[in-house]
Amino acid sequence: MKEIFFITTMLCSSFLSFAQPTDQQRIEDSVIGWKQIYSFKGKQYKTLAVEGQTYSAYQQSISDSFTTWIQRTFLPIGAWGDIFPKNFTTRQNKGPVPQGIGMDALIYALFKNDRTRKYEMIPNESHVDVSIYTNALAGINPVHLFNSPDGFFFSMPKENYASTFTDKSVMDAVKEFGLHEGDRFSRYMVYFPSQMGVTVVLTPDNQLPIVQLSKGEVLEQCEKGLLREVEERKKEARHMSSNNPSYYAGIIKDLDEKFYPQCIRNLNAVREKYKSKLTEPAVLYYFTGPSFSDFTSTSSLPTIFIEDWYQKISGYPVYRYRKEAIENSKKDKPLWISISWQPKKPNTGVQAYEVHRAMLRYFNYDYVYNYFFNPEKVKGVSYSPSNADEQAARIKQLKTHWVKEEKQLPQGTFFADDFSDNAEGNRPKGWNDTKSRTPATVVSVKTKPGKWVQLGYMNALSPATSLTRPLPENFTLDFDMVTDEFNARTGGSVKLSLSSFPTTPEGWAVPNSKGTTIEWYITAGNESDYNNNNYRGESKPIINSTVASHNGNFNYTYDLREFTNKKTTVHATLKVKNGQPAFFINGKQIAVPSDMKQDYCKDCACKGIPPGTMFRNLNFTNTTHNWSPDGKSNEVHVYISNVKITKE
Repeated sequence: MKEIFFITTMLCSSFLSFAQPTDQQRIEDSVIGWKQIYSFKGKQYKTLAVEGQTYSAYQQSISDSFTTWIQRTFLPIGAWGDIFPKNFTTRQNKGPVPQGIGMDALIYALFKNDRTRKYEMIPNESHVDVSIYTNALAGINPVHLFNSPDGFFFSMPKENYASTFTDKSVMDAVKEFGLHEGDRFSRYMVYFPSQMGVTVVLTPDNQLPIVQLSKGEVLEQCEKGLLREVEERKKEARHMSSNNPSYYAGIIKDLDEKFYPQCIRNLNAVREKYKSKLTEPAVLYYFTGPSFSDFTSTSSLPTIFIEDWYQKISGYPVYRYRKEAIENSKKDKPLWISISWQPKKPNTGVQAYEVHRAMLRYFNYDYVYNYFFNPEKVKGVSYSPSNADEQAARIKQLKTHWVKEEKQLPQGTFFADDFSDNAEGNRPKGWNDTKSRTPATVVSVKTKPGKWVQLGYMNALSPATSLTRPLPENFTLDFDMVTDEFNARTGGSVKLSLSSFPTTPEGWAVPNSKGTTIEWYITAGNESDYNNNNYRGESKPIINSTVASHNGNFNYTYDLREFTNKKTTVHATLKVKNGQPAFFINGKQIAVPSDMKQDYCKDCACKGIPPGTMFRNLNFTNTTHNWSPDGKSNEVHVYISNVKITKE
């Protein structure tokens, strides 16, 4: 029973990768664009008043400039872009902060409506955002006890805006996101509050108008905050118990005679503890700072600074804005520009990664900086994206990826692709794999003529639109395969798969259907193991059928010495004629059905494949064992080319 379950699982799991591109895969490779392209030419602005802030016509036009620039920067790929239709201004409800304005671009995932067959935004779907604001800082934590209408205080991790290009631990943690390549970002301030967010700040001299508090200033704010908290609690007690004065009288008495005096005793004890260090920069133990309840203990002092904790931790420096920053932010010229988005590593998720790629490669930070802080450099110049030629080539490649090209093939040739009409670095046209893993890429291979496809690890690649289906009943399939040089016991390994099982439009096997698969594993071995029992190079074809007359799983292993760490190229051929597959390496026949046996039935004979079998799907998968720890990039790459199918 376990054997049957394994075979069924193996067959079904492979169908998805064999299939024609699904609607979702087509979406991921489609240039969707923006829901609406905005034009603000001739727009008239009235003075805008929000939360006691007044925004001039010019300040409001800045938000519109941000919208124009982000829409010129990129066309959303695999998703639908929209600009959130509200006036975006900084909030003053937690204390006085610099006055700012900006916009959020929202990038939504899509689906294809089964009824209308039109693409639509996924309802209530989480979206990937790009936020651009004047005079606003991302990744800051309000210190609640300190904040009031008289002042706003906030903390940040020690590894903040000044650390991304100077602190090795930060650099190591975020280098895979690509911001450390070249000097495109290092000339500005870049902050990773976490790997879920990155912010680029454009400001003259890379200096923000913020000041770190000293320990003495922190304790002074603690004293003011404790008193505010007591008064707030009294006010709340009176409101909640307005019909029972005796109840709130008890609460107020406890606050006045018990809790607040204890808070002050603990605060004074902390002052005494740090009396010789009150002018030192303060680094808080907790990102939101101390709370009222931290000071009410009768058994221990509050943990305020990192020195109060028993272990060494980085902590959170605490800051305030300079007074002049609050006033100067009301003027037309911004103090700084903040640009935030969610960073993504390659091959993680199309919707989010394409946004990251756009902000990494195409957003023109230099233009935006000069527009506000060095305007003579861009006078009379309109915004255009960086690396525009690269972006145009990528969009062109995406738009043609699924276009089926009618090639003039020699008589008898059913399919042929040597990838010569693909640009290096692109995915092979007309072929499909998944973007959740490292995708296949067209490359040149050292000392090998022509172009090759470097297969992504365990990412099945199929000629999704370039191959007419089904294959002929009798055919010959040829392909070349190359491995990188290697020192391990095995090198490059490829699995060729063919399936006759019918599949749904989504790529899954039709339930209860019958069919046949051929899988052929080809693995390079290390010649240093020729004379011992550890040589692992092999060719292993497998025939598996659920058709009653040919039911079973049959395989044969050939000791492959034609493909090694020194003989890095091999030519493979599969011939199918009258239901009898034959497997060849470099023109030498190495297996036919009579050689193949079942693992649990040595006497069971393989009849080949059922008469009339027509294979609907085929793919190539990189099954190399020598892969990197992250499972996404191979240390040893494997390549295919010169794929050809001839009709017998």
